[in-house]
Amino acid sequence: MDFDLEKARRDELRWVILRTLYSAQEIGASENIICRTVDGAIPDVTASEIRRGLDYLEERKLVSVNRNRPCWF
Repeated sequence: MDFDLEKARRDELRWVILRTLYSAQEIGASENIICRTVDGAIPDVTASEIRRGLDYLEERKLVSVNRNRPCWF
Protein backbone atom coordinates (compact mmCIF):
# COMPACT_ATOMS: atom_id res chain seq x y z
CA MET A 1 0.00 0.00 0.00
CA ASP A 2 1.48 3.32 -1.09
CA PHE A 3 1.09 6.37 1.07
CA ASP A 4 0.79 9.53 -0.98
CA LEU A 5 2.42 12.34 1.01
CA GLU A 6 1.24 15.05 -1.39
CA LYS A 7 -2.37 13.92 -1.04
CA ALA A 8 -2.03 13.82 2.73
CA ARG A 9 -0.56 17.34 2.68
CA ARG A 10 -3.43 18.66 0.51
CA ASP A 11 -6.00 17.00 2.77
CA GLU A 12 -4.39 18.47 5.90
CA LEU A 13 -4.26 21.90 4.26
CA ARG A 14 -7.97 21.76 3.38
CA TRP A 15 -8.83 20.61 6.88
CA VAL A 16 -6.89 23.48 8.48
CA ILE A 17 -8.58 25.96 6.11
CA LEU A 18 -12.01 24.60 7.06
CA ARG A 19 -11.21 24.77 10.79
CA THR A 20 -9.95 28.34 10.40
CA LEU A 21 -13.08 29.43 8.55
CA TYR A 22 -15.30 27.64 11.06
CA SER A 23 -13.66 29.59 13.87
CA ALA A 24 -14.17 32.85 11.96
CA GLN A 25 -17.65 32.06 10.69
CA GLU A 26 -19.32 35.16 12.12
CA ILE A 27 -17.01 37.64 10.41
CA GLY A 28 -15.13 35.63 7.79
CA ALA A 29 -11.39 35.44 7.32
CA SER A 30 -9.01 37.23 5.01
CA GLU A 31 -6.33 35.44 3.04
CA ASN A 32 -3.74 36.80 5.46
CA ILE A 33 -5.48 35.23 8.47
CA ILE A 34 -5.81 31.91 6.67
CA CYS A 35 -2.13 32.00 5.63
CA ARG A 36 -0.96 32.71 9.18
CA THR A 37 -3.12 29.95 10.64
CA VAL A 38 -2.11 27.38 8.05
CA ASP A 39 1.56 28.35 8.45
CA GLY A 40 1.34 27.25 12.09
CA ALA A 41 0.30 23.74 11.04
CA ILE A 42 2.16 23.44 7.72
CA PRO A 43 5.20 25.76 7.91
CA ASP A 44 6.31 25.63 4.25
CA VAL A 45 2.88 26.16 2.65
CA THR A 46 2.65 28.71 -0.18
CA ALA A 47 -0.10 31.22 -0.91
CA SER A 48 -0.86 29.45 -4.20
CA GLU A 49 -1.38 26.15 -2.36
CA ILE A 50 -3.83 27.89 -0.04
CA ARG A 51 -5.68 29.42 -3.01
CA ARG A 52 -5.88 26.01 -4.70
CA GLY A 53 -7.23 24.56 -1.45
CA LEU A 54 -9.85 27.31 -1.25
CA ASP A 55 -10.81 26.75 -4.90
CA TYR A 56 -11.19 23.03 -4.23
CA LEU A 57 -13.40 23.64 -1.20
CA GLU A 58 -15.46 26.22 -3.11
CA GLU A 59 -16.05 23.78 -6.00
CA ARG A 60 -17.52 21.36 -3.48
CA LYS A 61 -19.63 24.14 -1.96
CA LEU A 62 -17.91 23.85 1.42
CA VAL A 63 -16.83 27.50 1.46
CA SER A 64 -17.94 30.68 -0.23
CA VAL A 65 -15.22 32.85 -1.74
CA ASN A 66 -15.90 36.54 -2.25
CA ARG A 67 -13.33 37.65 -4.79
CA ASN A 68 -14.41 41.30 -4.61
CA ARG A 69 -13.22 41.53 -1.01
CA PRO A 70 -10.25 39.70 0.47
CA CYS A 71 -12.46 37.69 2.81
CA TRP A 72 -13.77 34.08 2.73
CA PHE A 73 -16.80 32.74 4.56
